Amino acid sequence: MVEDLLLYSGQDIPFSNSQILIHQPTILEIAKLGEDNFFMGYQVLNFSKDLLEEKDRVNLSEIDNFDILMIMLQLDEGIVQKKSAINFLNLLFPNCIITVEEQGLLIQDQEKGLLLCKDNFKDFKDIIARIFCLQQGVSKKDFNPKGKKAQEIADKLLKGRQQVEQEKSKGNSQSGVFRRYISILSVGLKMDLNIFLNHTVYQLYDEFKRFQAKMAFDIDLKARLAGATELQEVDDWMEDFYS
Repeated sequence: MVEDLLLYSGQDIPFSNSQILIHQPTILEIAKLGEDNFFMGYQVLNFSKDLLEEKDRVNLSEIDNFDILMIMLQLDEGIVQKKSAINFLNLLFPNCIITVEEQGLLIQDQEKGLLLCKDNFKDFKDIIARIFCLQQGVSKKDFNPKGKKAQEIADKLLKGRQQVEQEKSKGNSQSGVFRRYISILSVGLKMDLNIFLNHTVYQLYDEFKRFQAKMAFDIDLKARLAGATELQEVDDWMEDFYS
């Protein structure tokens, strides 16, 4: 479990018993990769059978999500997914070499190494979900492996695309969210946008949420001072969001 204070501080995060730390990239670092590429890489590493309807999961009950991921990344036809995953991991381990091995994803620097494998991958995904304030198990992009072993699995995963399109149609697509939040905060707080570009995702989301709460509180207070009645109670903008 990663403490909120550590996430809020923006420092690198220890993982398991490894000496290799997980880096919390800033918005500026993510921008160099590109926001769409960032989300693509995250979702390649984070796809889940849980997207599927129960009837479509029957034949996959004995296959672990991590096994499916490794099949895809090891296929020649999965080169796009492999590149996206490694680019994403390079944000988290900027001074390391990352390779896809039979047992998992090997992350090495000049002195030490870390193997992301079936035993620790769920813990890793939980940490990056916290770092980037992202709900797990939602696919944003298509997977197109053509290998025989992965094709049947990918076909089933693609059936979850309808759910994704429904989310997009509701305006819930995450593309452009960092730029939008920074634009709102820089104008609303009268601050240089470059300050927010140096925030981590966790810091940016926290500040935006606090800003929204403060705005709602101030509007409510002004309305009450002006004599408005029967207003819905708003939350205290100084409350603990993480308790």
